[in-house]
Amino acid sequence: LGSNQVLFDLGSVLVISRLIEGEFPDYKQVIPPMSNNKMRVNRGQLLLAVRRAALLSTPDYQAVKFEVFKNKLVVSKSTPDIGESREELTVEYQGKELMIGFNPTYLIDVLKNLAVESVELELTDSEKPGVIRINGYVYIVLPMRLS
Repeated sequence: LGSNQVLFDLGSVLVISRLIEGEFPDYKQVIPPMSNNKMRVNRGQLLLAVRRAALLSTPDYQAVKFEVFKNKLVVSKSTPDIGESREELTVEYQGKELMIGFNPTYLIDVLKNLAVESVELELTDSEKPGVIRINGYVYIVLPMRLS
């Protein structure tokens, strides 16, 4: 083995790995600072609403729209020639009203894998990422332009 390779012998499996050359980027620069602008929502209800809206996604029209109001979230999707969906969810939110788009696949990925009743989604504005932080776990979802 070369000096930049590592061998893992797991009995019936042999894994050879190469170490990355260069300097690993500082991931902490990518994680937004904690925001007080948080929306608390029932995880299961949000997951189902996003899944239903995602049914109308196409490669050209992926984004699901979140309209966040005081204590109300409207999850909607409109795709020409296919249809529209619009659902209102009760949330705990006291921040500024905003409209933001997300790729539904990325939201579904995190929501289906969390074992909590409700989640807090940190929202700063329509061009900044949404962040979910739970027990040291940080999930960042970048916004999409709404067309």
